[in-house]
Amino acid sequence: MKKRKQRLLAIGLSVATVVASGQYMERSQPHHQAEMAEIALADITLLAARGPVAPASGGVSAIPALPDDPATPEGLHPGPVRLVATPAQRPADGPAIRGLKMPALGVSGLPCGPEMTAEATDEATVRLILSAPCRPGRRVTLHHDLISFTEVTDQLGLLSVEVPVMVPAAAFVAEFDDGATVAHALSLPAAAGRRHAALVTVGAGGMQLHAYEAGARFGGAGHVWAAAPQGIGARGTLRVLGDPGLPGGRIAQVYTAPAGAQDLRLSVEAQVTPANCGREIEAQTVLPDRAGSMTSGVVSFVLPGCDAVGEFLVLKNLPQDRKLATN
Repeated sequence: MKKRKQRLLAIGLSVATVVASGQYMERSQPHHQAEMAEIALADITLLAARGPVAPASGGVSAIPALPDDPATPEGLHPGPVRLVATPAQRPADGPAIRGLKMPALGVSGLPCGPEMTAEATDEATVRLILSAPCRPGRRVTLHHDLISFTEVTDQLGLLSVEVPVMVPAAAFVAEFDDGATVAHALSLPAAAGRRHAALVTVGAGGMQLHAYEAGARFGGAGHVWAAAPQGIGARGTLRVLGDPGLPGGRIAQVYTAPAGAQDLRLSVEAQVTPANCGREIEAQTVLPDRAGSMTSGVVSFVLPGCDAVGEFLVLKNLPQDRKLATN
């Protein structure tokens, strides 16, 4: 295995707790009177048999001759027939519906108001389904406990994403760039006993969360990170949330392990790239404190110049004496 070239930086970690058109229906046309149509019967004649018809030779009845002067049947008037057109039925409360506000509809014909639901996919993960018909292709930031990440709705205003549940009494908030929000909460008792750590970055800054289980080394069995989210022989998993292609969007890397995981080491590492060399980068950490409660902090440091492209920086003083908290 090719040996990585890395630099160890002693970076201070500050920890601070973070609290998590309408349409109007109006009648614009006046009520029209019923229109009249006339049909003339001047040329209509009726056939009438005048008495019994004598059978012709061979027993076949003869066809009666047409009368020269047909009689007008009693009960019919030879004048024109007037047909009255039926007007469109007018609502009994016609004037009262003025000003009635109808809901605005999105591209799919559904009401504009955003809605969000969640369903459990396993004991510690839910699938969020966001519907925002009037916000297709729009950025939306999702918040859960102390983590947040940015996604984009599809052409119908829909978004579906799986999220690790940080706490059994889980609350989720979707926040659009225009300020519109929608929330959903659910209880997932089975999530108790799971342990978490997370790293939230703005954009693809190159910072990554690494978990080394049971003394694992980089790339070996038990090493879990974005390039190996399940890891060979690892008990924990890592899920990357957010769209890395969105400028200024948030990316959340969430590591989840069973309650009995032991001998675990966490680190934050950053690769120097042409896009970030010589720049200051920062990230939000979500880690348990000494009492086991989840807290949020910020780590930041300046990367070396572009002559160091390809090197890795390791945040060596990430608190290692804190066991991952149990929910």
